[in-house]
Amino acid sequence: MATIKWAGAPTSRSTVLTTELNSLANGSRTNAGSEIDNSSNLDTYGFLKLAVTFGTNPSAGAYVEVHMLMALDGTNYPDGSSSVDPGVDTTILTIPILASTSAQSKQVGPFLLPPSKVKFILVNATGQAFPASGSTLTLYTQNQSVA
Repeated sequence: MATIKWAGAPTSRSTVLTTELNSLANGSRTNAGSEIDNSSNLDTYGFLKLAVTFGTNPSAGAYVEVHMLMALDGTNYPDGSSSVDPGVDTTILTIPILASTSAQSKQVGPFLLPPSKVKFILVNATGQAFPASGSTLTLYTQNQSVA
């Protein structure tokens, strides 16, 4: 009988949002971040790591939403910018944020990655603006193997 298991440790693919997070106001969204081309790697699962240190405590019940935009034809993405709502259909994760000014490293997933180019957008619902610099959202990927 075949056994399905993880095929090694997760691999860091790229920081997908950096300067897009700088001073991101509460209730605002980033522009789409850097493109990740999964049409070659064909990774199955994604995990995200958000690193942020707020200068003022976020509100109780704070969170951020992460949206994934796909270019299934290899070129065209759906609308997604700081002024265009990407739509609820692109939401992949909601990350709870602590009401704390301590450094936060939030690691979430897995979610399915399509075999195409993707970009990510983050929506700030923390009650505070993101810091002026230093926040990152990094993509890690993972596959399974059959033994």
